[in-house]
Amino acid sequence: CNVAGLVYNHSTGELSGSVPSSPTSYSSLRKAALVALSKLDELQTSDETAVEETVIVVGGGGREHAIALALAKSPHVGKVLCCPGNGGTCSSNPKIVNVEGHSQSN
Repeated sequence: CNVAGLVYNHSTGELSGSVPSSPTSYSSLRKAALVALSKLDELQTSDETAVEETVIVVGGGGREHAIALALAKSPHVGKVLCCPGNGGTCSSNPKIVNVEGHSQSN
C-alpha cells in the first residue's frame, strides 16, 4: 500500500518513506484517508466482517490521538499505526502502535 510517499508492506508490517510537508501532499493524504474509511464502512455492511485492516494515522497531535482511539474501537481495524504518534497514543489501546523514525520532508 503506497499513500503519498508512505509505503506499508502488509506481509512484513513495515512502514517506510517519509511524510511530505506540502499542502498538496496533505490533501492527497486526506483523500486517501477518506477513501480508506469509506472502504471500512463498506466492510461493516458486507458479509466480510472477519477482515481486520491496518490503518495509518499521520501526525502526533491531539486530533490524531483522538482519530487513532476512534479507529481502534472498530472491530474491522486490527492495528492503527501512528506516524510518528505521541506518548499517549501507544499507551491508550493495544491496537495502537507508534511508528518512529519517519520525519517530514521539505
